[in-house]
Amino acid sequence: MVLLQRGYIHSGNDYCLSCKKEGDAVVFLAVYVDDILLTCNNEAEISSLKSFLDSTFKNKDLGHAHFFLGIEILHTDYGLLLT
Repeated sequence: MVLLQRGYIHSGNDYCLSCKKEGDAVVFLAVYVDDILLTCNNEAEISSLKSFLDSTFKNKDLGHAHFFLGIEILHTDYGLLLT
């Protein structure tokens, strides 16, 4: 509900996935139980979302993702490798 108030829409395929497009910024947010994975092409927007989530809910920023739902996420010079 809180994300809907900020202009996010739920994916028609997976209710755990929300997205928002504002100007050139595109944000994707996946929530599964107590894990949140978010990505955005705009640092200011991602910082704003993190601040909002921290002020609304008790959470902790763990930095770059390494695992999510059993998927290993490796950061390489060419992008991300998911296994």
